[in-house]
Parts: sequence; structure tokens; C-alpha cells
Amino acid sequence: MPSPTPCRVVTLEWDRGHESLDAVVRAESEHGVIVTEVIDFASAPGLRWIRRDEILQMEDYNPDLAVVRLADLRGTRVETVDPSLTELPVLLQHLQRTDQLVGVYRERTGSDELLVGEIIELTAALFRIRDVDSKTRYDGEVTEYPLDEVIRIDWGSTYLTALTELLRAHP
Repeated sequence: MPSPTPCRVVTLEWDRGHESLDAVVRAESEHGVIVTEVIDFASAPGLRWIRRDEILQMEDYNPDLAVVRLADLRGTRVETVDPSLTELPVLLQHLQRTDQLVGVYRERTGSDELLVGEIIELTAALFRIRDVDSKTRYDGEVTEYPLDEVIRIDWGSTYLTALTELLRAHP
């Protein structure tokens, strides 16, 4: 969704492991932020939701820096996301409806472990995903995630898009 106000381009530090990244902020609220990671000055495919209380620091870049200038040149600073998606239940419902694979990070593992799957059930307190294994197949396992333990959700990245393509070709 285009916005007349340019999105923020930031350096962001999050999680107990102090992971940092450059990002374009697509939406933010007291619940979380949705960002596009920036790699080598350019926005990478996909989006990432990070729970607000996991963000340790978020500083805007100077508009004269190359990362901001390239985002302006390519028009990527006007691509926003509906702010309601910063609420995890709303985001998960949206992702379930759009049939996308998600990458999930939890409190106990932080940024050290990404688990991937398809959302198959969502309640007020938890969601379940059908797991994808290292051979890019559904492995028959279902993992349950209490909403209050989720600290990050990824979707639409190059990795997750490739997995989706492989799964649809050979379920």
C-alpha cells in the first residue's frame, strides 16, 4: 500500500542475542514492527514481524546515506503494510488466509532457531504449524506455539518462497 509519508530506514537491534539489521519500517505499533531487511543497500524480499518488547534499539539513518538514497530512488520507502498486522493474532490470521509458509522464532531460542511451516490452526492463545523438514517436505509433525512466546515471524523471503515452490511441486 503506497504511503505519502516515506517509511523510516533504520538500524535495528533486537532479541537477547543482540542481532542487528538494517531495515525499512513498513508498520509499527506498541505490539510490534513489520520491516523489510536491507542487505547491501537494497531491500530484500519478504517481511519480518518483531515483537515490540524485543527491540533493544531502533535508530533512523541519516537521509544522505546510500541505503536511504537507494530506497528513495527505487521507491521502496512508500510501500507500507496495514498497521493492524503489527498485532500478532491479526498477522497470523492474514498469513493463514494467504496460505504462506512462515518462519517462527520463540523466546526460548531467540534468533538462534527458525522453525518453518504452514499455519493450520489459530486460536486466541496459540497457533499450530505443519512443519517443513530439512528435505523441504512436510514431515508429518505439527508444532504448537503459544502466542506470548513468539518474538518474530518471517514471510515472503527468498528462502520461504523457494520452500513454497518446492513443496507445491512435490508435496
